[in-house]
Amino acid sequence: MECKLRDISQEPKVFREEQLQKCVFGKNAFILDDSFNGTTIFVPWRLHKPIEELFQSYADSGVMHTDQFISLVDKASLFPTFQNKRKKEDIVNVILERTNKNDQGLLFEDFLFALHLLARYRASVLRLTVQSSFNHMLSSLINLNKEKETSEPSDTSTAGKVDSLPQSRNSSIDSTVRTENESQSQEEPAETQDAESVTDTITAKDPIEILRSKSKDHSSSAYKSLEIHLSELIKALNDSGVHAENRNLQERLNEEMELRRNAELDSMNRQRKLEEESLEVKKDLLSKESSIYSLERTVDNLKEELERLTAMKEESENKLNIIISDLEKKVGDLDNELERRKLEVKLKQEMQEKLILDSEDEVKLFSIFCVYRDELPVNGEFVVSENSCIAFCLDFGLGDSDSPRESHAEPKAKQAYDKVSGQSVNGHLTYILFKEFLMQLSLLFKPELTPREGFKFIV
Repeated sequence: MECKLRDISQEPKVFREEQLQKCVFGKNAFILDDSFNGTTIFVPWRLHKPIEELFQSYADSGVMHTDQFISLVDKASLFPTFQNKRKKEDIVNVILERTNKNDQGLLFEDFLFALHLLARYRASVLRLTVQSSFNHMLSSLINLNKEKETSEPSDTSTAGKVDSLPQSRNSSIDSTVRTENESQSQEEPAETQDAESVTDTITAKDPIEILRSKSKDHSSSAYKSLEIHLSELIKALNDSGVHAENRNLQERLNEEMELRRNAELDSMNRQRKLEEESLEVKKDLLSKESSIYSLERTVDNLKEELERLTAMKEESENKLNIIISDLEKKVGDLDNELERRKLEVKLKQEMQEKLILDSEDEVKLFSIFCVYRDELPVNGEFVVSENSCIAFCLDFGLGDSDSPRESHAEPKAKQAYDKVSGQSVNGHLTYILFKEFLMQLSLLFKPELTPREGFKFIV
């Protein structure tokens, strides 16, 4: 288990490309399960630092003990609330047994490993992913760390704030009053008068007399200089002051009107753009609705096609089952036929072994067979007919003249021929069947002999 921010360039290429920024500068931790390297936890620095600070605040010299870990789990409410206390103690003890194997306390990496195991349990209970459960636990721990920092205020900072409170309040009030006066002077246009009315007003009130009545304590020289200054000021005001102020005010009004006109044009342009965008959105919605309707129809058609194909599949399966059963039956028949053929071949082999003669006797018997054979071969082999077999028996004295026979019994030659003719083609005996015919005939004459002995006897 690696519980530190590793160099991401060592991870797979896909993970580097997609999760590089999230792992280093993101807000969520990432968990990678690998069957070869185990489980790797990637914690961004903005989460790693507060979690480590919280760990150090509970740990003693970088080591967190069991009771401290349990206290942290309780304060951060990391265990599911609906689980009972006994269940909680069992789960926490199992986690601590896996992480604190030497009973020496938890280091920071062991602490993260314990959090990962607790997150796996929370994910299984709350039906979440392990990664989301782990990030939720980290968020709870960070909030707990922030609450702990805010619950320990500094006395010096509080005193400084109390001392600076009146001064900041007065300064804020002064600035507020000053700002309001300036705003009023900018928003309310001054009432302008022409030069003659201003001059008449100033001369009618005679400011020198006013100053004299209000400032009797000043010296006469100061009053004289003030009279001269005021006279010059009145003259300059009469010459250009009022006209310049009028021009400035008119220019400001023109600028303000131009600004308002431009603002109205911008507002109209924005409104027109919004209307155009609204029309585009409506068109897009209509096109999407039509596409949705077409997709629904396509889905309905596909459902009907699926039902049709399902019915065809069931029908095909039924036909296939019938075909398979027929094939199985045919295969069984073929197996039976094959066994029968094997048995026939075995019997033929055994029969051939019984009918083996010496080479000289074999030549003589085959020569006799060739004398009585038919002119036309069958399937490429010489054959003898039933009449030829009867003629052979009469010629060599193999009839029933030596032993009395019952009136209803068939001749022994006929009986031997019937036993062999079942294996022949159209009642014609090949050389092998002819030898078997002789063996059957000998058994009818000498039943006490074996087939081998009877065949040699008759030959």
